[in-house]
Amino acid sequence: MNRTWRIRSYREGDEHQIVQLRKTVFGDVDAVRLDIATWNWQFKNNPAGNAWIYVAEDHGKIVGQYTAIPTRILWKGREQLCAFSCDTMTHPDYRNQGMFSMLASELYHFISRQHNVETVWGFPNNQSLPGFIKRLNWKVIALYSLRIIPLRPLRMLRPYSRFIQRLMPSSPKPSNPPVSRSHIISPGVEAIPIQRFRHEFDEIWNQHKPLSHIVQIRDSRYLNWRYCEIPEFGYVSFAVRHHGQLAGYLVIRLLELKGHYFGALMDLFPIPMVNYDVTLRLLGFVRQFCRMNGAEFVTFLLPDSVQKHLNRMGAITIPNKLNPRPWYLGCRCTMNHKANQPDGWHITYGDADIL
Repeated sequence: MNRTWRIRSYREGDEHQIVQLRKTVFGDVDAVRLDIATWNWQFKNNPAGNAWIYVAEDHGKIVGQYTAIPTRILWKGREQLCAFSCDTMTHPDYRNQGMFSMLASELYHFISRQHNVETVWGFPNNQSLPGFIKRLNWKVIALYSLRIIPLRPLRMLRPYSRFIQRLMPSSPKPSNPPVSRSHIISPGVEAIPIQRFRHEFDEIWNQHKPLSHIVQIRDSRYLNWRYCEIPEFGYVSFAVRHHGQLAGYLVIRLLELKGHYFGALMDLFPIPMVNYDVTLRLLGFVRQFCRMNGAEFVTFLLPDSVQKHLNRMGAITIPNKLNPRPWYLGCRCTMNHKANQPDGWHITYGDADIL
């Protein structure tokens, strides 16, 4: 079959067709990402730099895309620029033509030659994972199980049971989470809603950044970009104070996805915060906050040191074969052996691009 498309780098104005391609490929999942303002936030206003984008074009129509976002990674105590792979898209009419691997190879060659970036990482889905491994020299570092705490079990099952649908004709309208009052977590520990991350959070980052071998830099510049600049995402951020002193932060998102309304702990830093007792009390606050605001369940992606304690709070693990979106952490890396070991990475939902 003769190939009718060609590969080129991004040109100003391509984003309009790219957003339409996203709608074709992914539908209206997390519809805020179909807005041009959100696209600009993610791919042009990133504090680490503009995204690297290659597209496949067929007679003026964009039919494929491979994108990587610059990410500032603290790698064994040294800051390094890496590339976060995201928004891999091929129009349904152009699949099985080698487009994905050709786009990625062109982009990898460009960022290596022009920016000296050799490490690419991300969360491939089931569809793209084989191509990453077989053709692009990626390795799967970890498969994170979906961990949830059920809050309204019947509501969780409603999309899959006609009986429950008759019992519960409609889901309650999600409420807007209160963000104006502080919450007492335990004596001396308080969670205070914030609209911006001030420079004092840089001190928290600098104090606790050696906790992991590989961690995305979480200074105030990154946090404000990630959680504050697009209000439509609905992130709710809290500063945590211990006896009046800033101890860290946590970020929650309540969202509707695939017929469910649920809460996700996007980020918690540092881990542990103060100590494990305080950390578990904070997780209990997240659970209660989500329940009070109508969530069916709450999900966490946290280091193993915390995950094992979630059982005490009623957490269950969804079997991977029932998980609609397996969380593979993958990496194309020439650095050191720690990059290929899950305990070397500090990963939360906030490090991904789909929550």
